[in-house]
Amino acid sequence: MSSSALPVFTGSSALPVASGRRPAEWENPECFGIGREEARASHCAAESREAALAGRAQSGRYLSLNGRWHFRWSESAPANGVPSGDFAAPTFDDSGWGEIEVPGNWELQGHGFPIYTNVQYPFEHNPPAIAYKGREPGARYNPCGEYRTAVDMPWDPAAGPVYLHLGAVTSAVYVWVNGAEVGYSQDSKLPVEFDITRHVSRGESCLIALFVLCWCDGAYLEDQDMWWLAGITRDVYLYSRPSLHVRDFAVRTRIDAVGDGFGAGLVEGTDLAAPPVAAARVSAPLCRAGGKVGALVHAALRVPAGQALPWSAETPSLYTLLLTLRDAAGSVVEVLAQRVGERCLDAEHGPLHVPTSIREDAWFDSPLHEHHPETGHVVSDESMLRDVRLMKDLNFNTVRTSHYPNAERWYELCDELGLYVIDEANIESHGMGFEPKHTLAARPDFREAHVERVRRVCERDKNHPSVIVWSLGNEAGNGPAFHAAYAYLKRRDPSRPVQYENARLEPGWSTEQLETIDVGTDLYVPMYPSPAKLELYAQRHELDPRALPLVSLEGEDVLLLVMCEYSHAMGNSCGGLAAYWAVIRRHGVLQGGCIWDWVDQGLTLAGGVCGAERFGYGGDFGPDGTPSDEAFCINGLVQPDRRPNPHAHEAKYCQQPIGVEGVSAGPLHAAVRVHNRHDFLPLSPGTFSSEWLLLEDGCPRARVSSPLLLVAGSVELEVAHSSCEHLEAAAVAGAERHLELRFRRASDGHEAVHVVGSALTPSLWRPLNDNELGACAHVRLRRFRTAGRPSRGGHHALLQPLRVDDVAGGVEVEAHAALLSDGELCLTTTCLVRPDGAVELCYGDVVSLTAHTNHYLGVRGGEVVASGRRQGEFGPLAPSAAESWSVEPADGRGQPGERVVSGGRVALRCVDGGGFLGGRRGEAADSPLACAESAAVWEIRAGERAAPLRVGFVAALTRAAASRVRWHGLGPHESYPDRMAGARVGVWDGSVAAQTHRYCRPQENGNKMGTRWMALSDAAGSAGLLVVSRRGAPLPMQCHHFALDDFDVRPGSAVPEVRHGGSLQEAPWTTLCIDGAHAGVGGIDSWGSQPLPQHRLSLEQPVEWAFALRPFSPEEEVALPDLVRALA
Repeated sequence: MSSSALPVFTGSSALPVASGRRPAEWENPECFGIGREEARASHCAAESREAALAGRAQSGRYLSLNGRWHFRWSESAPANGVPSGDFAAPTFDDSGWGEIEVPGNWELQGHGFPIYTNVQYPFEHNPPAIAYKGREPGARYNPCGEYRTAVDMPWDPAAGPVYLHLGAVTSAVYVWVNGAEVGYSQDSKLPVEFDITRHVSRGESCLIALFVLCWCDGAYLEDQDMWWLAGITRDVYLYSRPSLHVRDFAVRTRIDAVGDGFGAGLVEGTDLAAPPVAAARVSAPLCRAGGKVGALVHAALRVPAGQALPWSAETPSLYTLLLTLRDAAGSVVEVLAQRVGERCLDAEHGPLHVPTSIREDAWFDSPLHEHHPETGHVVSDESMLRDVRLMKDLNFNTVRTSHYPNAERWYELCDELGLYVIDEANIESHGMGFEPKHTLAARPDFREAHVERVRRVCERDKNHPSVIVWSLGNEAGNGPAFHAAYAYLKRRDPSRPVQYENARLEPGWSTEQLETIDVGTDLYVPMYPSPAKLELYAQRHELDPRALPLVSLEGEDVLLLVMCEYSHAMGNSCGGLAAYWAVIRRHGVLQGGCIWDWVDQGLTLAGGVCGAERFGYGGDFGPDGTPSDEAFCINGLVQPDRRPNPHAHEAKYCQQPIGVEGVSAGPLHAAVRVHNRHDFLPLSPGTFSSEWLLLEDGCPRARVSSPLLLVAGSVELEVAHSSCEHLEAAAVAGAERHLELRFRRASDGHEAVHVVGSALTPSLWRPLNDNELGACAHVRLRRFRTAGRPSRGGHHALLQPLRVDDVAGGVEVEAHAALLSDGELCLTTTCLVRPDGAVELCYGDVVSLTAHTNHYLGVRGGEVVASGRRQGEFGPLAPSAAESWSVEPADGRGQPGERVVSGGRVALRCVDGGGFLGGRRGEAADSPLACAESAAVWEIRAGERAAPLRVGFVAALTRAAASRVRWHGLGPHESYPDRMAGARVGVWDGSVAAQTHRYCRPQENGNKMGTRWMALSDAAGSAGLLVVSRRGAPLPMQCHHFALDDFDVRPGSAVPEVRHGGSLQEAPWTTLCIDGAHAGVGGIDSWGSQPLPQHRLSLEQPVEWAFALRPFSPEEEVALPDLVRALA
């Protein structure tokens, strides 16, 4: 590593003084800092080598100000725009004030209320002015907090400067020291420092006073799909430096091949702050645990070959760089410690220069909001460490700091434990829109504010090896401000690529179509593309798997594609992950992406039931009329308390760095191909261990440890298990066998009760998840909700009646469902199993449903058109009520405003006053229709047939007889047709209560795909009801101690029956679902996209399934496998 001088300039200015009313800095976008120090790299400077290595808190030059501060809160900014500063005087009496914990959000300490919005601002969209849009407390609501604390000054300012460090303040802060006005700053997610030397004296009290505003003009750049919470959110401290000190330095490592090791790169710059006549010299030893491995010689440092270990997320090898500053006499003035690594990813020769094998591993990424359910935006070191370890455990190798820089400690942990970081500037102005005439990126008065935020994050984080990509921000439009910020980064740090999703010529993005990339990004980072879009890009810009990521095809530079966000993890979601990764692993130009989001941003609420946590979201706080986007903040892989949601296990499986595929299999042998997808780790015995497990009908029959070869790519292995003792003799004829390979890094009877409390009722409805609500399924599919109820309109001919046969003392149920030619769906109704095991078939009425039109009527260019999909800000939206029209029955029947069903004749009146429109719609769904002044009668015919989300049966069982469950199928967690890759075949056992996953907002949950059999029994597990799928076709099944309606929304609305998962009250029965088919849960996004086509139900063909019901006694419990084989 080498060092060369790098000038870093610092400047400050006094606060302006003017006669009369002073302009408010917090409503001036061109004023974002006064009197503050220039940004610098985060590092630990101390008085000695020992103190520097021990950390900042052990240095005598550091004084923490965290803790209890005096505090006064008000709900609006000063009437004249700026704070008077009277409260900052040392003589001010604050005995009537309360106290507050620093760091801490004041809304979570009894002052004001949390607000959650996604796109919209909580204030009127009129930059730079701030006017709250909620009904209460009114337009002037802009909470402010006044803080005071005092400490005795331990240092002599004559010996060197004293600085005040504010880790992060939301969203603007004025600073006074001992009554003197020191400065002003905004940017809620970066530290700010002030030189307070001339305002303090050694041994005397030092009074720090802060005035904090909740919102300022800078808040227009902080619209980041999270809680609006204010206050001081990171560490506050004082520190001193000697007069002669290293103000800043930058480390750059460049890896060159030297023998069998690496050469080292460059240490850039020691920016000295010193008196005019001072003389000094700097030495910079580079150390690892084994001692010094290099020395600074003429500003150049080289690590010998064989001792240079590269840094990567898989091998996070770090060195400690010690910058020692000595005066002319050779005495140590100060020592700076910085952990550095020889980063293996750089962009010196193009947008991204990476090892060839990066094509195998790719980026398994999750965006990260700083969030804790009890402390909001204040995140402890322990919580950060837990997140890093959990991310690594779930096979993530990259994190995007969305959508702002995180605390300094986060980057240290990523350096130490190994996570790549996409470091994002604190910029998002989503609520302004992306059109050039609206975006703040095109406004001259906001230009420098954009560039300054990008510059400051770069200067702070430039020395962290984990930072591999700079991100200009998120969803803030495109324009000159971003062009300037991109140009700055390419000059300042050519070693890292820069990304920005909005660097495109189109204002909006598309789920299916490719955008036109503008200057301002080195990576193509689309948002929520479908797998088909990835395939389209790869086919257009495919690379050889061994080629560099940047090539020129017919004069066009091809950029790597990294999804900046995909698979919106809101509620029961992340369907289709396996489809995404199948495409990604086929094409080298595709490099993975960021699942949105890491954590459900719920805040802890009191009142959880039976020990369950209860987490609040938008709409749970504040008075009526508080701006809110409801549960859109609940979109994480893990819950607020970091318990993984079921889809986290799917992500873990799809992202696992070791892949296995079957090559051949026989009764007693199997050949598999093992793929090592690591970039830097071989599958060597010292690094990994492996074992294989043979399952027979879901039960383990043999477990054998297997030696690992040194594998860098892929290898074919044969696993023979015929030598296992007793295995061949004990093999059951016709048994189902699975081979499970595991890789680890070197790391008394009861009385029988056979009671079924209700009929087996046909069901074509399941509780809706967040994706389905976003696609308007509560409206579009509402006819299926009452599908099990007999119709009152008479009988229809059955396609085929339900058939019940006795099977080995149990009951076989065979069902059929199909759409008839006229678009109506018919299904037989009920099958009753009585307590004594007898079965009664009730033919009764049949279900009659009418398909719902998916076409939307609108006005375009003076013509009326019908189209299948509407376009919204997030791409195509699912059909919903005709928002532009009121509906009036033309024949006088029905009520105005009702939705139109098949065969209806209606008049459509344009709501915007366009009058009646004439014409008659024919068969062509997209044909334009002429506009006329006379009244019009339209004939609406059934459009696309809307299939239900499930087809099956539901029953309620006596809870005492059905409180425990065993099943042979996919487990241990829930699974769905598009989210079951991470589930494993086995025999699983647990309480029925544990099968319900309490999502923060209740919804569909707990399904078990591929269920061969399920046994529900009493608490002892000795007597109950056995359900066996027949004909070799495993079925989806699930069971709960809740009614399914408890998980659902109210009929015809998006309002949940039970608002919080922690509020669900268990029922005195057990609900059992035995299904023939399920739709996938979806996962492209949560605002309109349906599951992938292969994961949707279609009733064009009949759905057929069969199962057997068999009560079992305590004596029969031990022989369940024999009962299963007899029934299957």
